[in-house]
Amino acid sequence: MSPSRLVNRVVPLLSQAAFLAAALAAAQGLAGRMRIVPSSIGKFTPLDGSELGSVFLYFGLAHLLVLLVPLGSERRTPFLTPRRLAVECVAALAAVSLASSGLFLFTQIPFSPNFYAWIYALFGLGYGIAGGAALVFHRKGDPAVGATSEFGAAARLLRSPLIYPALLLILLPGLLAGLYKVEPDFANWVNKVRVGLNVRTGGFKLVQAFPGRTFDQPMILAFSPTRRDEFFVLTRPGRLLRYRCDPWNEETLVDITGEVGGVQAELGALSFALHPEFGSSGSPNSGFVFVWYTHLGDDRQFCRLARFDVRPATLPERNATRTLLMDLPRASTGMHNGGTTLFGPEGFLYISVGDYVMKDCSQQVDRYLAGGILRIDVDARGGAVSRPIERRPRGATTQNYFIPLDNPWTNHPGALEEFYAIGLRNPFRMWMDPLDRDLWLGDIGLNHFEEVTRVRKGDNGEWDFREGPMELGNPVPRRLLGRRVPPVLAYRQTALDRAVIGGLIYRGRRLGPLQGLYVFCDNNSGKFMSFDPKRPEATLQTLTVAPQYGQMGPTGLGVGSGSVGYSSGGSSWSSGSSGGSSWSSSSSSSSSFSGGGGSSGGGGASGSW
Repeated sequence: MSPSRLVNRVVPLLSQAAFLAAALAAAQGLAGRMRIVPSSIGKFTPLDGSELGSVFLYFGLAHLLVLLVPLGSERRTPFLTPRRLAVECVAALAAVSLASSGLFLFTQIPFSPNFYAWIYALFGLGYGIAGGAALVFHRKGDPAVGATSEFGAAARLLRSPLIYPALLLILLPGLLAGLYKVEPDFANWVNKVRVGLNVRTGGFKLVQAFPGRTFDQPMILAFSPTRRDEFFVLTRPGRLLRYRCDPWNEETLVDITGEVGGVQAELGALSFALHPEFGSSGSPNSGFVFVWYTHLGDDRQFCRLARFDVRPATLPERNATRTLLMDLPRASTGMHNGGTTLFGPEGFLYISVGDYVMKDCSQQVDRYLAGGILRIDVDARGGAVSRPIERRPRGATTQNYFIPLDNPWTNHPGALEEFYAIGLRNPFRMWMDPLDRDLWLGDIGLNHFEEVTRVRKGDNGEWDFREGPMELGNPVPRRLLGRRVPPVLAYRQTALDRAVIGGLIYRGRRLGPLQGLYVFCDNNSGKFMSFDPKRPEATLQTLTVAPQYGQMGPTGLGVGSGSVGYSSGGSSWSSGSSGGSSWSSSSSSSSSFSGGGGSSGGGGASGSW
């Protein structure tokens, strides 16, 4: 090979490598400070050192592969003409797209549209500056004629048969990311590929709990306290269903689909709780069910808590028993609604609520019932137990319950006294440990970490000034409310792990290796994980992976009599060999872990968190 041909090939490759390294480092810094892509389109999760090395390797190989074609065919000296630079620019951008598409499809490195947009912008800017310098350096005679000639030569590249595949390749990452966001089946396929290439499990498996049975986006499942063959499922569109297994029977107890309206994003019916005296003969509360759901109508969104009595004989009669307890207006994003209602042993109802993507909903107890855990007395017992509501949130309706006297912010000046704990971002699923009454929850993170937190009365989960171990830059309130509690476990977000779903401590006997461990899952990856509450970071392991991923992944675990379960927004499943656990996802069936002691759960809020 002649020296000139060697220069034509080697010098551009070396310069590309240097430029690529500089562009990646600059994009990493700039993407965290300035947005090209709106936050509504995609989050920015910074890469750690090992991930940045993998990204550079993918980009380096893609550039080597793509650039050898145009650089090998070009005989002109590099960097001297706009035409030559246009060839290199198109090839470089195609290489960027090839690398980013590979990273998107085959790795669990977080895909940040803003990060890649900055890479494109830096490459375009760099080649634009180089092209201008080359034009000044190369033009001869009349400058106007030289410019016209050189840019005309560059424009004639549009006639090349290779330009259109290159342009399609340049657009590929945006097309993939868009499909992933709006098409659940495609998201499921991508995550299946990612899981297969990147996830190693601990030997557990999921088996069908109800073979041949399907459910319409189940959000949560609970067993009857009075019949072993009976359980209840709340579907995301707004139906509360009762099932009996022998023989199989399905009955719609409540239907609020018209009131729920749309179920896009994270909207829909999210949770329900049976009154502690549900099914008790002679109790006036024996038919009461409390449902937490969203209402979408007239371009406004609300989070609502309502009570229904399922004892009347017909569906219209049962629907007519609706008694509204809370009607809370929120930002029209559909996101961060929280999602769990449960009763404690003292008979109070606990509700986990998100921050509604409203800045002034964090670190406050005086404006909105948001960003924490609420505790109310739905029986309005009064006396030494509770008292009527004295203060109401802005623009909201709160009624038909009392405030427990031992809530942490009763008698706090200006406080909404329903708060039990604050400082949470989106605690979608929580569980109460029957041994010590601690609340365990998964708090879904923003850009960096997913959190599993143990919450007691008066705790402050540190949102929005801290996420996991990371300070976010927002100021810590000068008069901090409550007691700061860091998460028990914080695991870093990846392209797979992006939405923690709180679980439970397993105390059964059938799944011996899990005894005493906290078992939970991640909605996006479909992974079921566990850790020892005494040594969380050291014992975190992946148990198995659900067959649903992305926006259709697991959305809840729960406890019942004789089984343990999860839900995934369209199906309920069992995992293991016998006995077990149930979960729900955003698809349409049912599974459980084989294990004893039992729990059964549900969920099915498909959406991006």
